[in-house]
Amino acid sequence: VMRNFLPARPWLTYDLKGATANRRALAAPRLHEIHREDNPRNRASWGTLRDWEWMDISMVCDVPTSAKTRLKEMITADADFLGAQGFLDYSLLVGIHRLPPQASNAEREAQVTELSKLGFAFASLDRQRIYFFGIIDVLEKYSLRWRAQHAVLTAAYWLSCKRRAADGISAIPPVEYADRFRTFVDCEVLQLGNEQHQQQMDQAGTGEAPDAVLSMGICEGQARSSRNRRCCICRQRPVSGAARWAQLWERRRRGLIRERMEVERADYMQRIRDLEREVARLTEEAGPPTPPPVALRPRPFDDTR
Repeated sequence: VMRNFLPARPWLTYDLKGATANRRALAAPRLHEIHREDNPRNRASWGTLRDWEWMDISMVCDVPTSAKTRLKEMITADADFLGAQGFLDYSLLVGIHRLPPQASNAEREAQVTELSKLGFAFASLDRQRIYFFGIIDVLEKYSLRWRAQHAVLTAAYWLSCKRRAADGISAIPPVEYADRFRTFVDCEVLQLGNEQHQQQMDQAGTGEAPDAVLSMGICEGQARSSRNRRCCICRQRPVSGAARWAQLWERRRRGLIRERMEVERADYMQRIRDLEREVARLTEEAGPPTPPPVALRPRPFDDTR
């Protein structure tokens, strides 16, 4: 499966579901260890990482907006189909391949073109990385085993006063699994509409959110105090989308480390846009390229005259 989805050796590989229960591949000390390989740019020495590692280091797919739109449409269609057919426990496999830094622009573009033909791949905005995407493990039906697991885990979370954390398990009905899966891809992987989702979460924290947001499985009093939540039974719960699932990833969307990374990325992207506008301005001022002069060949000497 890895060879079919990842035709080039990846730098990092992620297996993403949108779940939070048992979705960490590295322990905290291992996550902060220094990479000791000779060539860390082209080696996937960390193994296959999971959802928490993606959020811990604030990963993002730096691909063009058109590519994000295409990915969103295809993943949404696939998730809806799998949910309607009763499948669950599938994952989005994301492989990140870094191009050699010493390659020239021509060599880099040739590699980007070649790798894009080998799989469902997109080049990053800076043309330094190739992102490979694929949905794997799609043949797991919502059988009696999964139903029993759902009942046992949900009851355990309720009894331990962690009602909201029960939404983070993998054993949930297929339609809900599909909705959480595509919501995670939109919010955390592609980061589409993050400002709206963050605004909803901030409103929930101040008690100013609409009923659909305040009914995320907690009562209004708990929504006002995000640091000291207690268990209570509420009859209402959101139907779908970020109003229900974003609370699973809320604490990983805050903090100084993530803010520093996002600010640096925003500055970097703004610099790229400034350079693109400068190139377009200089190209317009230069006008169309002047054709090269035609060399005149001297006529051969005719000695018959």
